Amino acid sequence: MSNFLIDLLNDRLLKNFDAQLVRQSWLNTALAPQGQAFPPETWAMFELPSGLKLWIDLGDSGVSLGCLSGMYEGDETAFILNTLQEGQCFVDIGANIGWFAVQAAHKTGPRGRVIAIEPRAQTGSYLARSLQANEFSDRSEVHHCAVGTEAGRFSIGWDGKAGNPGGTWSLPDKKMAQDFRDMGHRVEDVEVKTLDSIVGGRKVDLIKIDIEGAEGLALRGGARTLAQSRPVILSEMSFSLLPKISGISAGDYVRWMAELGYRCHRLEAGQAKDILSADNLPGHMTFINVIFMPITK
Repeated sequence: MSNFLIDLLNDRLLKNFDAQLVRQSWLNTALAPQGQAFPPETWAMFELPSGLKLWIDLGDSGVSLGCLSGMYEGDETAFILNTLQEGQCFVDIGANIGWFAVQAAHKTGPRGRVIAIEPRAQTGSYLARSLQANEFSDRSEVHHCAVGTEAGRFSIGWDGKAGNPGGTWSLPDKKMAQDFRDMGHRVEDVEVKTLDSIVGGRKVDLIKIDIEGAEGLALRGGARTLAQSRPVILSEMSFSLLPKISGISAGDYVRWMAELGYRCHRLEAGQAKDILSADNLPGHMTFINVIFMPITK
């Protein structure tokens, strides 16, 4: 089935019938012991119910499978699309294959701007192709880099056999990078830019950031943008990775954002709900997604 589907889908646009075949192949493989339905880096273009086009990796059982099913990060998607308005600027840090970037470019329209940041070379190239396929190149830009506290270079790493490009770590410490190599994982050297340098003083309305514990590094490098634009921020908060990568606990992350004039809210049903303090975070969970709302004076 897999070889047949790969041949069938090569250079084609995935529509309803094709998507059903792919989902069934994925499901059959999930229920069997022999491994993945498709090898990683098997790319095909998928048409969303809205008519938007998105390149997905059929060997990616994490992000791409969620996109194909139409259920990828439903609360986060709803929040972004409900928050963004025509003509606004959206920054997607850790844009991956472009699920949010493509839909945001459609929502904000030709007068809007999407700034998508993705360090993995191949993933970023298909992100750019998705924006081009929807004729959004004039309202978007893709930065193939990591984001940190200062310009430079460091490594990123991931388990190439896991089939989930969303599980990519920033490895600013050389020992961490070597540990990844020793485990047989893939490591890629990438350019690092600051968020401030990428934004360049433009007005930003909404930031989505999901970079596996490096959120503290990225936002420290965007202090000017946060102070000048006061954007709403949708952020993943990993209780184990923030200390390892950014050197701060989740509680310290919330305290630091409070010092910058932001209040942390729980994300629920696509909306910013209860206020979360640094001392009442649900630490029994692996991670949560939160909304940092600028405090109006």
